[in-house]
Amino acid sequence: MFVRTRGMAAEIGARLRVMIDEGELPSGARIDEKELCVTFDVSKTPLREALKVLVSEGLVTHRQYIGYRVAPSQRNVRTAAWTRDELLAVRDQ
Repeated sequence: MFVRTRGMAAEIGARLRVMIDEGELPSGARIDEKELCVTFDVSKTPLREALKVLVSEGLVTHRQYIGYRVAPSQRNVRTAAWTRDELLAVRDQ
């Protein structure tokens, strides 16, 4: 059973990576575990194992008692920094 759960977790992780890459799960989005369990037709155990791997890869963040979120993409971080710099430049004029 352990090997099967790990295999399921790897498959779920791969599917979640695609969803994140394609924007189906956008940067900063809350990850609804119950909804994903229904979508993938799995229990919480393999889903949570997959999410732990994605956290270690930096694609997802986790806060205890709050849950999982899609991590900000580097492109979004750079865009936010650029926007902040532009607004500060306009303010200082």
